[in-house]
Amino acid sequence: MWKNEFIKNTDLIKSTYGEDKELYLKEKEIARSEYRRLRKEEIRNKGKSEPIESELGDEKKTMWQNHHRDQDIWDEIEKDVKRTRTEMEYFLTPLDN
Repeated sequence: MWKNEFIKNTDLIKSTYGEDKELYLKEKEIARSEYRRLRKEEIRNKGKSEPIESELGDEKKTMWQNHHRDQDIWDEIEKDVKRTRTEMEYFLTPLDN
């Protein structure tokens, strides 16, 4: 499996940089330096700032809470119908059909 990923990555590098190995090595070193800088900054700032809560994040959280709450309600309804109305064909036929 890893061999296939290696081949894909090698093909991507060749299609991006062609045979210009020096350009590839230069850009790789720039990217690694930037990564090291960001990593040091993140380690230095760890725990110093409050997490940022965006409106979108809150909206997604609420959306998923609603989804799970609704799913729990539907599961309870389904159990109740199966438990109390097994004789009625209407309640036994799935809606998806």
